[in-house]
Amino acid sequence: MTKPFETDEFSELSPKRKNSDTRDMLSASDDLFVVAFRNSPNAILMTDAVTNLILEVNENFTRLFGYRRDELMGHTTVELDLWFDRDQRRKLLASLRKDSAFAGTEILFKHRTGTPIVGLCSANVVPVGGRNCNMVVILDLTENTRLQRQVALSEENFGNVFRFSPILLSISDLTTGRFVDCNESFVRVTGFSRDEVIGKVVANLGLWDNPDDRYRITEGLKSGRGYAALELKFWSKEGQELWGLCAFSRIRYEGQDCLLSSIEDITEKKNLEKSVFRQTTVLDYLFANIDSPIYAKDLQGRFVICNEATARMIGGYSVHEVIGRLQSDLLHGQALRDLEESDRIVVTTGEGYEYEQAFPGKTGDSVVVANKAPWRDQSGAIIGIIGISHDITERKCLETRLTRENAQKNQLFTILAHDLRGPVGNLDVLLGLLLENFADPNELKEILAESKKASSQTYNLLENLLGWVGGQLDDTGQPQTAVAVVPSLVAVKDWLASQAQAKNLVLVLECPPSLTAIADPKRLETILRNLVSNAIKYSPEGSTITVTAGQSGCEVAIRVVDHGLGIPPAKLAALFGGQKVDSLPGTQGERGNGLGLMFCADLARHQGGRLEAASTEGQGSTFTLTLPA
Repeated sequence: MTKPFETDEFSELSPKRKNSDTRDMLSASDDLFVVAFRNSPNAILMTDAVTNLILEVNENFTRLFGYRRDELMGHTTVELDLWFDRDQRRKLLASLRKDSAFAGTEILFKHRTGTPIVGLCSANVVPVGGRNCNMVVILDLTENTRLQRQVALSEENFGNVFRFSPILLSISDLTTGRFVDCNESFVRVTGFSRDEVIGKVVANLGLWDNPDDRYRITEGLKSGRGYAALELKFWSKEGQELWGLCAFSRIRYEGQDCLLSSIEDITEKKNLEKSVFRQTTVLDYLFANIDSPIYAKDLQGRFVICNEATARMIGGYSVHEVIGRLQSDLLHGQALRDLEESDRIVVTTGEGYEYEQAFPGKTGDSVVVANKAPWRDQSGAIIGIIGISHDITERKCLETRLTRENAQKNQLFTILAHDLRGPVGNLDVLLGLLLENFADPNELKEILAESKKASSQTYNLLENLLGWVGGQLDDTGQPQTAVAVVPSLVAVKDWLASQAQAKNLVLVLECPPSLTAIADPKRLETILRNLVSNAIKYSPEGSTITVTAGQSGCEVAIRVVDHGLGIPPAKLAALFGGQKVDSLPGTQGERGNGLGLMFCADLARHQGGRLEAASTEGQGSTFTLTLPA
């Protein structure tokens, strides 16, 4: 409690005085006054006009300041330290002494705890029980002041948020459509200055892509609606397309009904979405139509994503038949084992892996170069495998063909160097002898006979060699039709009749007259001519060569059987291995070049058939040509 406040004008007595006469004074007042004093919603204080001692307070005063009534009676407000500004108190007391009243003065008081109390005070000097008293009425403005400060702070915060927000904010009159205010973000993004915006009608700036949108929004706001999360298109001052995520609300601003526009600039996002959409469209098209298989699988080998090329590669499936299924349900055997092993390598090492893989198909195996890599989630954990493959079937076929043709080329050079050199060399020697012994008729005849033999060997070698090379180069074969077998057999018999007669051999043909085979006529005769010619060469004089033909199921078998020298087992095993096998001399020393059977096997293969041999050394051989019926 502070000491009494003393001035030259006023003296406040601090000794406690008895206040027993206070109730007597109040009792002497009108009953209506007493009721008003006690039940007033405002805090009321009555002090002695001379001593300023508190004579009476109502309940609202004790509640407002936090004191009990008995703690207030007989004390001054200075003693109770109820004032923040004592100079203000001194001036108000002086005014009250002079004018007997003051009204509507805002005073800052102290609560018992020291908390500020804002009161709107009015005071009058009134006579009570024969003495003058100061009647002070205090309207508590503390809450109002707090609210006013909050409002001011909110307005300040709103102003800061409005000015500095990255969101485009603008306020326009709801009725006239004129701009009232806009923030810096609005100016920066739209390209308009504040002077070009404030006071101007929104529609005249050409901001809205569709002005009808704004009309519908304003009408909706007038009827109590609100709008949020609307994607709308606008235009900048320079004609640049802008996109905004918009919210619109109705507010009171400076006494006007206004439209508050809040627009988040999503232009970059929309442009990015357009770019992503275009790229996605292209990628979707490429994914669906590219010839390279592309896929993604989970760790169990279940296909999650795949394109048409993947489905075809796996086994002629559709995409819908593959998605969601395990690779073990779709593939089997070596192809599945290769897939599972490559998957294991990728998951174990966490790195990409490239390898060649074959997939079985209805028309033959397809071969791909497969590239695989781990499929990871956002945390980096491996959740599956992604892969792309490139079909190299055609390349592998070309590589195989190139390898075969290189081998054939080397083989051709070997044959030319080995087999052609001998007959040509012999012919050269015989011609030299002929020139040296031209005068002797007997020697001349012998030399001419040997020359004829060497020339025939060379001719046969070249014929077989050229036929074999032609067959290798023309791997597709000639058009094939149903060929009558008997005419071909008869033509071959007539062709080789003189050779058979020279060794006194019998050629027997056994073939149904109506038998046909699917073949090329010229190639068929070439094969038969070689087989029968070989049989003549290795048959002893006076023996029989039998050619039989017949159909079994969907195949026609033509067999050439002789009773000659036969073929050693080692040579028999290598006979159709694709390499030249040196031939043995015939029964009269006839020499061969080893190309005939190799040539015949290729011709049979090109016609969809096959050539087989069975032989017993010293007893004879059987060659069987099988063709489609």
